[in-house]
Amino acid sequence: MEMSAAAAPAAAAGAATLKSGEYDVFINHRGPDVKKTFVAHLNAALSSWGFRPFLDAEDIRYTEPVFKEIDKALKGARVHVAIFSKGYAESIHCLDELCAMLESGRRIIPVFYDVEAGDLRRPEVGPYKKAFKKHRKRKRTEKIPIWKEALHKVADYRAFRMDEVNG
Repeated sequence: MEMSAAAAPAAAAGAATLKSGEYDVFINHRGPDVKKTFVAHLNAALSSWGFRPFLDAEDIRYTEPVFKEIDKALKGARVHVAIFSKGYAESIHCLDELCAMLESGRRIIPVFYDVEAGDLRRPEVGPYKKAFKKHRKRKRTEKIPIWKEALHKVADYRAFRMDEVNG
């Protein structure tokens, strides 16, 4: 991810106009898969370019309810980045956030991290199969069609693919 020298000051100027609690970018991800690797680098890069990203581990205050803060950040962010990893669908929070991002009508930038668009189109076949089996076992059946529809929609977006970026 490179940003031109001219774009960086413009990004910083845009970030400077944000109110407290507002963010340029909301990073949706499953922490155990990518937080300490890809997400940490993405967060640092966005910050260095003058953007204000929301990253739960850094931006939630200890005195605030976690999910309330995440919801507020998601609703206030200008852009959403959804990082789809192999364990993404295990998290009901990731799936619910994805639905909320789609409902917001704001721009979503998908990143396929060791998964492909086809895995999102057919979540009960590929790497998400085990997660959806667990969701069924835990009686989350009313949410499954909603989550599957959200994954399917985002599968049709132009996305970053880690295999393309890393060569």
